[in-house]
Amino acid sequence: MQTFSTLLLALAISLRLISAAPIPPVETPQGSVKVTLTGADNDPTQQYTLFVPFDTPVNPAPHDPFSLSISYVSYDHDLAHCVFTGVNSPAAGPVEADGMLGPPQTITSVYCTAASSTKC
Repeated sequence: MQTFSTLLLALAISLRLISAAPIPPVETPQGSVKVTLTGADNDPTQQYTLFVPFDTPVNPAPHDPFSLSISYVSYDHDLAHCVFTGVNSPAAGPVEADGMLGPPQTITSVYCTAASSTKC
């Protein structure tokens, strides 16, 4: 019985250590930019992140099954210039760093190009 108790204790300690281990950050693939889209309430639980390859439009629908109304976008403006297309307008327009996207709407396409030497 003592062996069984010792085994359970060792298993519990191992599981505790595994669950406490930090999850390494996801690296942005080369030739792309990490774009975070956040809902109208600016609630971090209502957001999703895309890795958008340069010069390739991305449809965010698979990452946004609830068709969130997006108000905020964030990406590295030193790395890319992005254009967001929404359901309510042909283009919601380029946004500033951590900027608002208006009017809030479901995004249907994200298109990013590599930033030039001038700031977007």
